[in-house]
Order: sequence, then C-alpha cells, then structure tokens
Amino acid sequence: MAPRVDNGFEKRTVTIGQVELTVQSYRVGARWAAKVETADAGNSIGRGSGDTREAAEASALESARLVLDMRSAADAFRTSASRLKP
Repeated sequence: MAPRVDNGFEKRTVTIGQVELTVQSYRVGARWAAKVETADAGNSIGRGSGDTREAAEASALESARLVLDMRSAADAFRTSASRLKP
C-alpha cells in the first residue's frame, strides 16, 4: 500500500453577493491550486494557483467574481432588452 500523501486539501464555503460558493485548495508539488464552485450545483467557476494557499485562493476567487459579474451583466441586458418596445 502506497503511503498517504498530505496535499493540504481544504474546503470551505464563502458568499459573494448572494451566491454561496465552495472554495477548495490543495498543494500540487511546490505550488498551491484552488477551485471555486457554486455550492448548490457544483459548477466550477474559478481556478487559480500560486506560491501560497492564500494566493491560489485569491486568484480563483477573482476569477469567480468575474464570472459572477458577467452573469449579472448578461441578466441585466436580457431584462432591459425584453422591456424594449417593438
């Protein structure tokens, strides 16, 4: 049996706006990787890496914020376009 490798895996929940997200971070070799998913559906919306866990999570969360902002802008556009008179 191979020895267990501790990759420092951690999982936590954060909220951005009104969206609950799950942040997972873990060591990959000498670096850290992080992934952000929507808590309800488990869709990956952000990834990041860095020399520290904090840097990897910050990068992944920034990526997730951009996705959430784009979704919000798209929703606002659809709403305003639907209100245009033909």
